[in-house]
Amino acid sequence: MSGLGQMFGARDVDTFMGVPKCRDLSRLKAEVVLLGADCATPYRTAGAYCAGGPAAIRAGAADYAANLGHVNFDLGGVGWREDAVWDAGDLEQDPDDAAGNRARIFGAVSQSLDRGAVPVLLGGDDSVTIPALEAFGERGRFTVLQVDAHIDWRDEVQEERLGLSSVMRRASEMAHVDRIVQVGQRGLGSARPADLKAATDWGVAFVPGGEVARDGVARGREGVDDETDRHQQSDLAGGILDQAQAEQADHHAQLHGQHPRPPLAHRQELVVVHHRPDQQLESPGQHDHAQESGYFGGRH
Repeated sequence: MSGLGQMFGARDVDTFMGVPKCRDLSRLKAEVVLLGADCATPYRTAGAYCAGGPAAIRAGAADYAANLGHVNFDLGGVGWREDAVWDAGDLEQDPDDAAGNRARIFGAVSQSLDRGAVPVLLGGDDSVTIPALEAFGERGRFTVLQVDAHIDWRDEVQEERLGLSSVMRRASEMAHVDRIVQVGQRGLGSARPADLKAATDWGVAFVPGGEVARDGVARGREGVDDETDRHQQSDLAGGILDQAQAEQADHHAQLHGQHPRPPLAHRQELVVVHHRPDQQLESPGQHDHAQESGYFGGRH
């Protein structure tokens, strides 16, 4: 824990920002519940390379444990009421049991929804999102907002169709998903021209990272329509801005009164925060020796 955190009264905590611990989802009473999942369906050549991601997020937010009652200027007031958020810890995930991993995520998200809570899933690589989204079947119509440097529209990688590079492709095939907004694309990734065409043919609204750095997030916000009975699910992977773009976006925000991150002002039904070792601003979990990207994930 840093000296700055201690100055404001931070202490050692074993949950996200010191919120109450949930030991049994069947007795959940909070409005929001955090669930940790290191992996779901790892690729055979990469393995569970995000192991420790949820712990890195919690460690990155630990300095703020004494500040829950303070004003959050991004939200226009205190972030949440006392006991509104609980932390259910990490699911038991096994890199050699992808089907079991997906089942555990599906079950935990389903149980959280049955108790009337909004699940916040701390990853982990992007593949944890697929079973989380599947848990929303028969619960309404949904808009998925993804914030990521990559579009994740591969049909398969190494013959695996449920891995991290196929998340939005699989989401597009779910009957309860009828709109996808993807914010932050930049640089090279796994997408090929055919993958991009599949996404645009489906109707994805793309807002590239360069546009976010230059013009802010207004167009991404407009793409999330809250005038219908759609609900919103958010998949936040960070890494959408390189260092120069991040500085430019911060400068733009100061000049125009905007925050460079897309605002999550609409009703959230699911939030997934991913942390991976391969990108700027994303948590490498056990590889994050300086805890810088875990800190970013914890704050955002």
